[in-house]
Amino acid sequence: MSIELAQAILKAAKLREESFDKQKAYEANNEAIDSGYGMVDMSQFYRLSIRQCADKANKELSTPVLLLLTGYWNESIKWAENYLKVKK
Repeated sequence: MSIELAQAILKAAKLREESFDKQKAYEANNEAIDSGYGMVDMSQFYRLSIRQCADKANKELSTPVLLLLTGYWNESIKWAENYLKVKK
């Protein structure tokens, strides 16, 4: 089960990062800078939510993956990468 969880965490994280619309974020950032505001909420430029990514990664482990990535994004990814290295 732990191997599947680690794989699902990494897959969901990859899906989430790949869903980021870099072009729209770049344009919004430039507009914010030009307007003098200078701040943009980059979370709005993801096409997939963490829940959608967790569902696509592994439907059975969707809830644990969602909770781990929502609360402990970096730590979960690091754990999953290290766990899979040790198990190889």
